[in-house]
Amino acid sequence: MGAFIIGVCRVAEAMQKERIGFIGLGVMGLPMAQHVAAAGYPLTVYDISDAAVARLQAQRPDVGLAKSPKAVAEISEIIITMLPSGREVRDIALGPEGLLQGFKPSLTRVRPLLDVLGKKVFHLGATGAGHTMKSINNLITAATFLATAEGLVIGTASGLDPAIMTDVLNQSTGMSWISQTQIAQRILSRRFDDPFKLDLMVKDIGIALKVAHDLKLQPALSELVRALESSSGVKLISQGTSGGNT
Repeated sequence: MGAFIIGVCRVAEAMQKERIGFIGLGVMGLPMAQHVAAAGYPLTVYDISDAAVARLQAQRPDVGLAKSPKAVAEISEIIITMLPSGREVRDIALGPEGLLQGFKPSLTRVRPLLDVLGKKVFHLGATGAGHTMKSINNLITAATFLATAEGLVIGTASGLDPAIMTDVLNQSTGMSWISQTQIAQRILSRRFDDPFKLDLMVKDIGIALKVAHDLKLQPALSELVRALESSSGVKLISQGTSGGNT
Protein backbone atom coordinates (compact mmCIF):
# COMPACT_ATOMS: atom_id res chain seq x y z
CA MET A 1 0.00 0.00 0.00
CA GLY A 2 2.81 2.38 0.93
CA ALA A 3 4.57 1.81 -2.40
CA PHE A 4 1.30 2.44 -4.26
CA ILE A 5 0.76 5.74 -2.45
CA ILE A 6 4.33 6.87 -3.25
CA GLY A 7 3.80 5.92 -6.89
CA VAL A 8 0.54 7.87 -7.08
CA CYS A 9 2.20 10.91 -5.50
CA ARG A 10 5.01 10.81 -8.02
CA VAL A 11 2.59 10.57 -10.92
CA ALA A 12 0.61 13.51 -9.51
CA GLU A 13 3.81 15.53 -9.12
CA ALA A 14 4.80 14.81 -12.72
CA MET A 15 1.36 15.87 -13.92
CA GLN A 16 1.81 19.24 -12.21
CA LYS A 17 5.12 19.93 -13.93
CA GLU A 18 5.07 21.61 -17.31
CA ARG A 19 5.75 19.50 -20.39
CA ILE A 20 9.29 20.09 -21.65
CA GLY A 21 10.56 19.74 -25.20
CA PHE A 22 14.32 19.35 -25.73
CA ILE A 23 16.04 19.67 -29.11
CA GLY A 24 19.73 18.84 -29.49
CA LEU A 25 21.28 15.90 -27.65
CA GLY A 26 24.97 16.55 -28.19
CA VAL A 27 27.84 16.97 -25.74
CA MET A 28 25.91 19.46 -23.60
CA GLY A 29 22.35 18.62 -24.56
CA LEU A 30 22.36 14.95 -23.58
CA PRO A 31 23.31 15.40 -19.91
CA MET A 32 21.01 18.41 -19.63
CA ALA A 33 18.07 16.41 -20.97
CA GLN A 34 18.92 13.64 -18.49
CA HIS A 35 18.77 16.17 -15.64
CA VAL A 36 15.37 17.43 -16.80
CA ALA A 37 13.98 13.90 -16.96
CA ALA A 38 15.50 12.98 -13.59
CA ALA A 39 13.78 16.00 -12.03
CA GLY A 40 10.42 14.52 -12.99
CA TYR A 41 9.48 16.74 -15.92
CA PRO A 42 7.51 15.08 -18.74
CA LEU A 43 10.09 15.26 -21.53
CA THR A 44 9.92 14.93 -25.31
CA VAL A 45 13.11 15.14 -27.37
CA TYR A 46 14.26 15.51 -30.95
CA ASP A 47 17.69 15.16 -32.55
CA ILE A 48 18.82 14.49 -36.11
CA SER A 49 21.13 11.77 -34.76
CA ASP A 50 19.40 8.47 -34.03
CA ALA A 51 22.46 7.43 -32.00
CA ALA A 52 22.10 10.43 -29.69
CA VAL A 53 18.42 9.67 -29.13
CA ALA A 54 19.25 6.02 -28.45
CA ARG A 55 21.82 7.00 -25.80
CA LEU A 56 19.22 9.05 -23.96
CA GLN A 57 16.51 6.41 -24.30
CA ALA A 58 18.88 3.76 -22.89
CA GLN A 59 19.17 5.84 -19.71
CA ARG A 60 15.63 7.26 -19.65
CA PRO A 61 13.20 4.93 -21.48
CA ASP A 62 10.26 7.06 -20.29
CA VAL A 63 11.32 10.01 -22.45
CA GLY A 64 9.08 10.74 -25.44
CA LEU A 65 10.53 10.87 -28.95
CA ALA A 66 9.38 13.33 -31.63
CA LYS A 67 9.92 13.09 -35.39
CA SER A 68 10.37 16.83 -35.95
CA PRO A 69 10.83 20.13 -34.09
CA LYS A 70 7.23 20.95 -34.93
CA ALA A 71 6.10 17.74 -33.25
CA VAL A 72 8.04 18.76 -30.13
CA ALA A 73 6.33 22.15 -30.09
CA GLU A 74 2.86 20.68 -30.47
CA ILE A 75 3.06 18.78 -27.17
CA SER A 76 5.43 20.98 -25.11
CA GLU A 77 4.86 24.02 -22.93
CA ILE A 78 8.54 24.93 -22.63
CA ILE A 79 11.17 24.14 -25.27
CA ILE A 80 14.94 24.01 -24.75
CA THR A 81 17.35 24.00 -27.70
CA MET A 82 21.01 23.04 -27.30
CA LEU A 83 22.44 23.42 -30.79
CA PRO A 84 25.87 24.23 -32.28
CA SER A 85 25.13 27.71 -33.67
CA GLY A 86 22.50 30.29 -34.53
CA ARG A 87 22.07 28.74 -37.98
CA GLU A 88 20.73 25.50 -36.54
CA VAL A 89 18.50 27.39 -34.13
CA ARG A 90 17.05 29.41 -37.01
CA ASP A 91 16.41 26.27 -39.06
CA ILE A 92 14.77 24.55 -36.09
CA ALA A 93 12.52 27.53 -35.40
CA LEU A 94 11.66 28.68 -38.92
CA GLY A 95 12.17 25.65 -41.17
CA PRO A 96 9.39 23.65 -42.88
CA GLU A 97 8.98 21.49 -39.77
CA GLY A 98 10.10 24.19 -37.36
CA LEU A 99 8.77 25.40 -34.01
CA LEU A 100 5.76 27.61 -33.56
CA GLN A 101 6.45 31.34 -33.41
CA GLY A 102 5.10 34.10 -31.22
CA PHE A 103 5.80 32.67 -27.78
CA LYS A 104 6.80 35.07 -25.00
CA PRO A 105 9.65 33.80 -22.82
CA SER A 106 9.16 34.26 -19.08
CA LEU A 107 12.03 33.93 -16.61
CA THR A 108 9.62 33.37 -13.73
CA ARG A 109 7.93 30.52 -15.56
CA VAL A 110 11.13 28.70 -16.51
CA ARG A 111 13.17 29.45 -13.37
CA PRO A 112 12.41 26.06 -11.70
CA LEU A 113 13.65 24.32 -14.83
CA LEU A 114 16.82 26.44 -14.99
CA ASP A 115 17.53 25.53 -11.38
CA VAL A 116 17.51 21.86 -12.44
CA LEU A 117 20.01 22.53 -15.24
CA GLY A 118 22.55 24.65 -13.38
CA LYS A 119 23.82 25.59 -9.94
CA LYS A 120 23.53 29.33 -10.60
CA VAL A 121 21.01 31.28 -12.67
CA PHE A 122 21.72 34.83 -13.87
CA HIS A 123 19.31 37.16 -15.66
CA LEU A 124 21.50 39.17 -18.04
CA GLY A 125 18.82 41.06 -19.95
CA ALA A 126 16.73 40.74 -23.10
CA THR A 127 16.77 37.79 -25.50
CA GLY A 128 20.30 37.33 -26.83
CA ALA A 129 22.12 38.66 -23.77
CA GLY A 130 22.84 35.17 -22.47
CA HIS A 131 24.16 34.14 -25.88
CA THR A 132 26.54 37.11 -25.83
CA MET A 133 27.74 36.29 -22.30
CA LYS A 134 28.34 32.65 -23.18
CA SER A 135 30.52 33.57 -26.16
CA ILE A 136 32.51 36.11 -24.10
CA ASN A 137 33.05 33.51 -21.39
CA ASN A 138 34.44 31.05 -23.93
CA LEU A 139 36.64 33.74 -25.46
CA ILE A 140 38.17 34.38 -22.03
CA THR A 141 38.50 30.64 -21.44
CA ALA A 142 40.36 30.19 -24.73
CA ALA A 143 42.76 33.04 -23.90
CA THR A 144 43.38 31.58 -20.45
CA PHE A 145 44.02 28.13 -21.89
CA LEU A 146 46.60 29.47 -24.35
CA ALA A 147 48.41 31.50 -21.69
CA THR A 148 48.46 28.57 -19.25
CA ALA A 149 49.73 26.14 -21.89
CA GLU A 150 52.51 28.50 -22.98
CA GLY A 151 53.59 29.04 -19.39
CA LEU A 152 53.78 25.29 -18.81
CA VAL A 153 55.83 24.84 -22.00
CA ILE A 154 58.30 27.52 -20.90
CA GLY A 155 58.58 26.04 -17.42
CA THR A 156 58.99 22.47 -18.69
CA ALA A 157 61.69 23.57 -21.12
CA SER A 158 63.55 25.22 -18.24
CA GLY A 159 63.46 22.03 -16.18
CA LEU A 160 60.36 22.49 -14.02
CA ASP A 161 57.90 19.66 -13.43
CA PRO A 162 54.58 20.60 -15.14
CA ALA A 163 52.58 18.73 -12.49
CA ILE A 164 54.19 20.71 -9.68
CA MET A 165 53.81 23.89 -11.73
CA THR A 166 50.08 23.21 -11.96
CA ASP A 167 49.91 22.73 -8.19
CA VAL A 168 51.66 26.09 -7.73
CA LEU A 169 49.31 27.83 -10.17
CA ASN A 170 46.32 26.49 -8.28
CA GLN A 171 47.58 28.18 -5.11
CA SER A 172 48.64 31.42 -6.83
CA THR A 173 47.29 34.28 -8.91
CA GLY A 174 47.67 32.17 -12.07
CA MET A 175 44.87 29.88 -10.89
CA SER A 176 41.93 29.41 -13.24
CA TRP A 177 39.22 26.93 -14.17
CA ILE A 178 41.66 25.66 -16.79
CA SER A 179 44.45 24.99 -14.27
CA GLN A 180 42.03 23.41 -11.82
CA THR A 181 40.06 21.09 -14.10
CA GLN A 182 41.93 20.59 -17.38
CA ILE A 183 45.72 20.51 -17.13
CA ALA A 184 46.33 17.55 -14.81
CA GLN A 185 43.09 15.76 -15.64
CA ARG A 186 43.21 15.88 -19.44
CA ILE A 187 46.67 17.03 -20.60
CA LEU A 188 49.31 15.77 -18.19
CA SER A 189 47.37 12.52 -17.94
CA ARG A 190 47.58 12.31 -21.79
CA ARG A 191 43.86 11.57 -21.98
CA PHE A 192 43.03 14.54 -24.22
CA ASP A 193 39.35 13.70 -23.83
CA ASP A 194 37.68 17.09 -23.57
CA PRO A 195 34.29 16.62 -25.28
CA PHE A 196 34.10 20.33 -26.20
CA LYS A 197 35.63 20.34 -29.66
CA LEU A 198 38.02 23.00 -30.96
CA ASP A 199 35.72 24.09 -33.79
CA LEU A 200 32.99 24.93 -31.26
CA MET A 201 35.44 27.08 -29.30
CA VAL A 202 36.52 28.88 -32.48
CA LYS A 203 32.84 29.41 -33.33
CA ASP A 204 32.16 31.04 -29.94
CA ILE A 205 35.23 33.25 -30.26
CA GLY A 206 33.90 34.39 -33.62
CA ILE A 207 30.51 35.25 -32.10
CA ALA A 208 32.18 37.35 -29.38
CA LEU A 209 34.30 39.15 -31.95
CA LYS A 210 31.26 39.89 -34.12
CA VAL A 211 29.64 41.52 -31.10
CA ALA A 212 32.79 43.58 -30.60
CA HIS A 213 33.02 44.60 -34.26
CA ASP A 214 29.33 45.55 -34.37
CA LEU A 215 30.11 47.89 -31.47
CA LYS A 216 33.12 49.33 -33.39
CA LEU A 217 35.56 47.79 -30.92
CA GLN A 218 38.98 46.42 -31.90
CA PRO A 219 39.96 43.75 -29.33
CA ALA A 220 43.52 42.99 -30.46
CA LEU A 221 44.21 40.19 -27.99
CA SER A 222 40.94 38.46 -28.84
CA GLU A 223 41.80 38.57 -32.55
CA LEU A 224 45.13 36.93 -31.76
CA VAL A 225 43.38 34.26 -29.71
CA ARG A 226 41.10 33.47 -32.66
CA ALA A 227 44.06 33.27 -35.04
CA LEU A 228 45.97 30.91 -32.75
CA GLU A 229 42.96 28.69 -32.05
CA SER A 230 42.05 28.57 -35.75
CA SER A 231 45.61 27.69 -36.77
CA SER A 232 45.58 24.87 -34.22
CA GLY A 233 42.59 23.41 -36.02
CA VAL A 234 44.41 23.57 -39.36
CA LYS A 235 47.39 21.74 -37.86
CA LEU A 236 45.13 19.02 -36.45
CA ILE A 237 43.49 18.50 -39.83
CA SER A 238 46.85 18.34 -41.61
CA GLN A 239 47.97 15.70 -39.13
CA GLY A 240 44.84 13.65 -39.74
CA THR A 241 43.55 13.95 -36.17
CA SER A 242 40.50 16.12 -36.70
CA GLY A 243 38.14 13.30 -35.79
CA GLY A 244 39.24 13.20 -32.15
CA ASN A 245 38.35 15.45 -29.25
CA THR A 246 40.43 18.59 -28.92
